[in-house]
Amino acid sequence: MTEPSTRAASAHAAVRTSFTAGSTRPIAHRRKVLEQLLALLVEHDKELCAAITSDVGRHEAAAYVGDIFPCMAQVRLALESVEQWAKPQKIGVPFYLQPGKAELVPEPKGVVLIISPYNYPVTLLLSPLAAALAAGNCCVIKPSEHAPATNHLLASLVPRYLDPSVVRLLDGGVDVSKALLALRWCVRAPPAHPPARRGGACSRVVSGCNRGAPNSSGCVARVCLTSSPTNPR
Repeated sequence: MTEPSTRAASAHAAVRTSFTAGSTRPIAHRRKVLEQLLALLVEHDKELCAAITSDVGRHEAAAYVGDIFPCMAQVRLALESVEQWAKPQKIGVPFYLQPGKAELVPEPKGVVLIISPYNYPVTLLLSPLAAALAAGNCCVIKPSEHAPATNHLLASLVPRYLDPSVVRLLDGGVDVSKALLALRWCVRAPPAHPPARRGGACSRVVSGCNRGAPNSSGCVARVCLTSSPTNPR
């Protein structure tokens, strides 16, 4: 099997090349990838619910209501709002700069890393992905190794539905998380597990990723942590 560092570097290079080329900036492209993400969820909702049930013991109906439906809602919101979100906003200027004009222009961050926890393995992975794609970013996503059925299913679905030059999924354990976190990202979104029970190993790895902390590559990345309390079976 390929070394985690090699897999991580390959995925990172692929999405960075795509972002640098500017392919994700047009609104039409953003809408296209969001529609593909929604199609993945709609066409495979039953399989995803079954995988969630297998992983965390949640009833399939509860899995749909708590994990799949909220994710669909986030993707649909992004589809409805992406054009408005991307519009420049006029802002005022001081009187001494009149008759000058100014505007705030939303710009993509670049390449984004999303590492999800296990307890809501679909929505806590794909909802942040929808937001990142709507903003015109490229992403590498890593599902939790503690949700193996969902992990395996997403690993087969994501390359089928989403452009691999825009979204790459890497599966694996803590060694893969470490390899990914060592690379240069514009935004990192690792899970904020409590350091107990299932999420402990990964949580200790990412606990050093405080806002503004440089990674081993010397890059200061913006870090977004989501609260993910342990969900009992």
